[in-house]
Amino acid sequence: MTKCPRCGSTSQVREWDADYFTESKYEIVIVREYRCGCGCHFTGTTAYRIDGEEEIEEERPYENRMD
Repeated sequence: MTKCPRCGSTSQVREWDADYFTESKYEIVIVREYRCGCGCHFTGTTAYRIDGEEEIEEERPYENRMD
C-alpha cells in the first residue's frame, strides 16, 4: 500500500499515471504518479527483475499542483 509522504494516509492515495520502461531483458521499471486527497502529488519507482524480486528504488514528492 502506498503511503502519502505529506499526511501519511494510505486510504486517500490514488494512482494517477504509470510509465513502463525496459531496462534490459531481465528488468522492467515502472514510474507511477500518485495523488492524495490532501493535495500532495508524488512519484514512486519500482523495478521488477526476472528473479521475481520487487525493489522499491525511489519515492519522492514533487510540485503540488492541481491539474
